[in-house]
Amino acid sequence: MSKPHDRLRELGLTLPAPPPPAASYIPTRLVPVGEGRALLFIAGQVSSRDGARLTGRCPDQVSIEQAQDAARAAALNVLAQIEAAAGLDNVIEVAQLIGCPFSVTVEITAVVVVRKD
Repeated sequence: MSKPHDRLRELGLTLPAPPPPAASYIPTRLVPVGEGRALLFIAGQVSSRDGARLTGRCPDQVSIEQAQDAARAAALNVLAQIEAAAGLDNVIEVAQLIGCPFSVTVEITAVVVVRKD
C-alpha cells in the first residue's frame, strides 16, 4: 500500500500550507480515546487557494470544472489540516466526512481516527 504523500504525488497534487485560523476559530481538535488512538475533528475547510476563496454557484456562476477545482481545493485543505495536526501516515480511518457543495463556497468537515502515541 502506498503512503499518502506518495499517492498525492502520483495524482499530481500538492498539499497547501494549512489555512491559518481566523479570530477564535480552531481548525482541528485532537481528542484521545484510548488504546493509542485519537479522534481528530477538522472544522469546516472551505475552497480556497493561496488565501483567496474560490466562490460561485454551479452552473450559473462557475463551470463544472471550476466547481470541481473548488471541491478539490477544500479537500486538500482538509488533508493539510490532518497533516499538520497528526500526520497523514497516522490516519487509521475516516469516521465522518460532510461536504456542502451547493453553497457558493465548498465546505468540508471531517472526523478522522488517528494513531496517537
